[in-house]
Amino acid sequence: MHDTIYSSEKILLKTACGFSNDSLVITFTGYMDQFLPESEGFGEFFFAKNGIDAIHVISKSNEWYQYGEMKDIINIILKYKSSYRNVFAYGISMGAYAAIRYGNVLDAIVIAMSPQYSINPSVMPGETRWLREAHRIFFTEEESVIKNPHKTIVFYDPLQYSDARHVDRIAKDIDICRVPIPYSGHFVAAYLYYIGIISKTLLDIINFKFNINEFMREIHSIEKPARYYSEISHSIMKVDPYTALSFAQKALEMTRDDSSYLYHLSTLYRRTGDLRNAEYFIKKAIECSGSSLHYKRYLSLILIDEGRFDECRELVKTMIRINGQEGEYYYLMALCHAYEGNISAAIENGKKSVSLNPKYKNTLDKLIRASGNRFFF
Repeated sequence: MHDTIYSSEKILLKTACGFSNDSLVITFTGYMDQFLPESEGFGEFFFAKNGIDAIHVISKSNEWYQYGEMKDIINIILKYKSSYRNVFAYGISMGAYAAIRYGNVLDAIVIAMSPQYSINPSVMPGETRWLREAHRIFFTEEESVIKNPHKTIVFYDPLQYSDARHVDRIAKDIDICRVPIPYSGHFVAAYLYYIGIISKTLLDIINFKFNINEFMREIHSIEKPARYYSEISHSIMKVDPYTALSFAQKALEMTRDDSSYLYHLSTLYRRTGDLRNAEYFIKKAIECSGSSLHYKRYLSLILIDEGRFDECRELVKTMIRINGQEGEYYYLMALCHAYEGNISAAIENGKKSVSLNPKYKNTLDKLIRASGNRFFF
């Protein structure tokens, strides 16, 4: 039976129970581009299909579960969990952050895939992947160290520098069982899905049959998917972009027209100075993705590289018409004007970009100073 037992502006709590009293899995959703009323809980279909009771905590606003109402949510879950012999907390990325943070009070075995210790820059200096979210979150959970859950199993890519830093920091607070999967990238759960072992892995953990040595042997014996070669490419692109290019090409050959691989290939061609191919592949990515704004943003950078400022401005205007609250679009307009020497227009758009996202302040200040005008906004 599926029921919504709590709903607010920020969070939704759903149950899918009635299968068995053996195990309860509490899932926390990861980052979602857009919440929809019909959005499923993390792994909702999988657990129902396998007859495993679950409670799904669904974040509507990507705020890393920094909600005052989380105490109420946890109290509701505690009432449900009392009738189960075994309790698990499961999530990926943002959801894994919550699973680890609440694992102790839930007395749960935590299954965390690519977790963060915190996205707060004051807690994890150098973490820049979610700065926009970090700037608008009032952090509460980092006021104390993490307390040990019943057990914590962490799946992650040890070669993904940012993720590895978070895992190391988590390990300073609590005992963890590390499951390192090289070249799986940040989306380690997706990688396990692509190689066909995510279901078996989760069921083995829930049924207390998981053996890390057997798991690692199986990982190494499986034929590598396109994502494996793509992650190798990502890991070496800064030090050896040409070799990275060959790995990216192999990944694309295995997937044909996957927009994410087309995009990555475009970034490598741009890095090696081949703007013609960079433009060709990013346009292919836009076509395959259904006009992704993210890929259009990258095309605008290539147009700036080529000095095609009028085309870039027209492209950015179309993006602003779709989403006028994205600071990066005004930043791109500022770049066009600055490179053309139109400093007043650069400043005007720079102010707008900073008002929407403070991370552009230092970059634009340097750009405008380099153009001969010192102006702080």
